[in-house]
Amino acid sequence: MKPKEPTYQVALDALALTTCYPTFLITAEVPVIYMHQFWATVTKHKASYRFKIDNKRFSVNVEVFRKILNIYPKISGKEFNEPTSKEEAISFI
Repeated sequence: MKPKEPTYQVALDALALTTCYPTFLITAEVPVIYMHQFWATVTKHKASYRFKIDNKRFSVNVEVFRKILNIYPKISGKEFNEPTSKEEAISFI
């Protein structure tokens, strides 16, 4: 799909209304091999995600994974807390 197509723009506009939209804006310089290792080994286990990179095993609970991806669910009646800044997120990772 080309970025200039109307369908593409409608999809982007719809995605912008979701709580996970900020995750699509995050960029980082990560060696391709690490991305392959992550996606090839990531699994959900109870309330955590497990993956292996460079023969080291990692386990990240859902709450930490949500913070890493900057996903904040909307809860009616509760005040929205501003997400962490880009610098804080990068230092956390």
